[in-house]
Amino acid sequence: MEFGVASHVDVVDASLDGILGLGPAALSLHVITPKPDEPVPAITDALLVQNKIRRSMFGVSFAPATSQGIVNGILNLGGTDRRKYTGKLNWVDVTKHEIWSQYWGFEQAIKYGKQTIQPLSVGTVDTVKSGTTLIHIRPQAFEAYYRSIPGSKIDKSTGLLEIPEESLEKMKDMSFVINGVSYELTPNAQLWPRALNNMAHLNAGKYYSVINVLGNNELDHGINFIIGYVFLQRFYTGYDVSKSRVGFAYTSSTYDVK
Repeated sequence: MEFGVASHVDVVDASLDGILGLGPAALSLHVITPKPDEPVPAITDALLVQNKIRRSMFGVSFAPATSQGIVNGILNLGGTDRRKYTGKLNWVDVTKHEIWSQYWGFEQAIKYGKQTIQPLSVGTVDTVKSGTTLIHIRPQAFEAYYRSIPGSKIDKSTGLLEIPEESLEKMKDMSFVINGVSYELTPNAQLWPRALNNMAHLNAGKYYSVINVLGNNELDHGINFIIGYVFLQRFYTGYDVSKSRVGFAYTSSTYDVK
């Protein structure tokens, strides 16, 4: 296993003990010295060479959290944990898109109810990029989403979509169609858990959506969606490094009410 010392970091979070990079090896190009043109092997590749694992693959499992301090994430190196999901993993190839082929980028379409609000487009699952919490979609899709929820508005202090209590029963499923399979976020799964409002500096008595809009920086780089932690709480994800593909599956927590 190779280790290095960073000369510069962009983000430092005092609450973290460290960061484990799980992106493809191509991400390490041009960032190390004295040989910037040589990639650092992905951790699963390195473990495979040492016969510590059988496959260059890993799986990630979470469950919805309703109180602060709960740690329920599981990282499985060398394969996926069959006990953590139901049915089969639906594998989709990593995109050939110039930029996002270096990440766990793939194509999907997004529907709200029966309406397709975002056609097939390229984006990424954010297990291995920057730790995004929410789900971010294109501005046109986000506008179609919030206009479908009566009385919803952007909370200027947080940037989140605030949803009136009387509109909760009018919300519809949001579906992410990946390789022909639909992964549904129920209305409840689209809401930030109110038990965690204070932790996130939100108004304790209000409801907020976990669906948000992409920023100009992401849009300028050709990304159309980022599905973050709130999606990973509901669905199991597998990452096949050797075959450059991402897998998705339902779990026992997909329809949990929080």
